[in-house]
Amino acid sequence: MTTRRRGGIITLAKLAVSGALLAYLVRKGSLGAVERALTHASPKWIALGFGLGVLGALVTIWQWWGVLRSLGLRRTYRRCFRLELAGDVFDAALPSSIGGDVLRAVTVAERSDERQVGVASVVLRRLCNFPGMVVLMGLGTGVTWAGGQVNRAWPAVLVALAFGLGLVVATLSPLAGWLSTRHWLDRRPLRPLARVLGTLEGFRALRGALSAAVVRGCLFWCCAVTSQWCYMRAVGVDHVPLAYAGVVVTVTNLVTMLPIAMGGYGLREGTFSALLVAAGMATVAQGVAVGACLTAQTALFGLIGLPSYLTLRSRRSPDDTRRVMLVGTESSGAKPLTAAEVA
Repeated sequence: MTTRRRGGIITLAKLAVSGALLAYLVRKGSLGAVERALTHASPKWIALGFGLGVLGALVTIWQWWGVLRSLGLRRTYRRCFRLELAGDVFDAALPSSIGGDVLRAVTVAERSDERQVGVASVVLRRLCNFPGMVVLMGLGTGVTWAGGQVNRAWPAVLVALAFGLGLVVATLSPLAGWLSTRHWLDRRPLRPLARVLGTLEGFRALRGALSAAVVRGCLFWCCAVTSQWCYMRAVGVDHVPLAYAGVVVTVTNLVTMLPIAMGGYGLREGTFSALLVAAGMATVAQGVAVGACLTAQTALFGLIGLPSYLTLRSRRSPDDTRRVMLVGTESSGAKPLTAAEVA
């Protein structure tokens, strides 16, 4: 079976999973109830949620800017801001955030020898967000549990928390560097993973840069949780404590990382609904409505970023445009960055 055919089958399978999940949720919660939750949503809470979402985006740009400087690519915050907006167009137009990250990784590099560093910067930004996500998940779980609230979802939340802790250990410990030297990673399909792990180990040696990136990741998750808590309030979920909103938002984002649905659609709405319903705080329709608010936010970010993307595209050659689409599957043959090379 060819790679293209296999990719097509996987895409169709993900579409089927997303479609089935969304159909089930709409049937369970009723389309009319979802529509009512959205049409009667509070404009005040929607606006506040969107404003906090924008603030979170500005924090992630600040985080990326700092990672780039630590890797030796000194770009202005304004340029990072513009590339982030251009990437938002891909995030909105494609059913995943990978397209946006590919665009950012390629366009931030001004020379071919900077391309590997550009790819490393967007990967590191994602990885440095894991600690903040797990910290808020753990704090929210502890505070809510201490309150004695009955919740059928606690076993699933604890599994998610354990998995998240594993991701943090893999990100911050020497494990990544050790794994990058394993012989079984020399196989061609696994070489990109080996390069990412090696680059992470080099960045981990820069303790100040790593700490700054992690702290900024924590700030981003604070913005994300409060933003989506506002969306919950907007659609009528009025009794969700901010601590439990932290659990819902972080667990939902962790679940949507599973590569079983197209862009996490269906999984996101389903997890929102399951966690809120299990706590007796919302209906299925309201959970779906919260997911719809996030989808609308992503689409609006894409519209705002469209001018940046169009002006960026006009300055790029056809070869560069094709490279944006290929770099996600074909990384350069450069070796992983060592700590000395990063510095």
